[in-house]
Amino acid sequence: RVRRTVHLAQRIVAEGYTSIGTEPAAVQQWLESCEASIADLAHVNEERTLADMPAVMDETAAMLDAIKAGGAAGVPSGFTEVDAQTSGMHDGDFYIIAARPGMGKTSYALSMAVSMAAAGYAVPFFSIEMPRVQLGTRLVAMDALVDLKRMREQSFSPAERLKADASMQLLRGLPLFIADSAVLTPLDIKARIKRLQREIAGGKHPTATRRRIGAAFIDYLQLVRPTRETHSREQDVASIGRELKVMSKILGIPVIALCQLNRGVETRVD
Repeated sequence: RVRRTVHLAQRIVAEGYTSIGTEPAAVQQWLESCEASIADLAHVNEERTLADMPAVMDETAAMLDAIKAGGAAGVPSGFTEVDAQTSGMHDGDFYIIAARPGMGKTSYALSMAVSMAAAGYAVPFFSIEMPRVQLGTRLVAMDALVDLKRMREQSFSPAERLKADASMQLLRGLPLFIADSAVLTPLDIKARIKRLQREIAGGKHPTATRRRIGAAFIDYLQLVRPTRETHSREQDVASIGRELKVMSKILGIPVIALCQLNRGVETRVD
């Protein structure tokens, strides 16, 4: 690991002098790539790659005990019927919420994220589609039960504004973190999640009482930029999906990505 660190440092020096450029976005992306590479070396999993059966059975027994105690084996989504089918969101699993545009994917994901955060889990939400202020407005409208359109038009009543203020105060105390960068690769997402994990371990976010990340949300899959672009959009999306699945397993958290489906089904005559 020391040799790899030395080689990485040499590569960073060479890139810094030759191939970064001066565009702020390129510099930021390079810095996050460097941070992710160093973090990978600092947090290499030193456990045995082959687990013996006593270790496997101990983990299995712990999961069954959690189910017997009446809780979900994984992180509860906040939706009772969903948890009954899935036993919660499981560490290392990659989930896709897919639907046509305008069907409520983001609202559903935000509801899950708020529920997890209210239970004491830290929840990073990567919103590539819309700015964080729009997400904040949606969160307040959902919690306060105020019409979103009326909020945006500033046509709600004083009583509704009081409800919105109370919701904003409540939401302030949740360990929910929103990133609204317009360009994100799986490497960028991984670096930011690792940084959040380190901050939680260091006690920087006391509202995350569970001392861990509940799940990472990505809105949405097709807007993530592939680490290495191909000449096929289908291959790009498949590559992004594979990288996010590997990331969920390496980081040991559930990763939930939203996905747009084609509207073509709406044109069917039947």
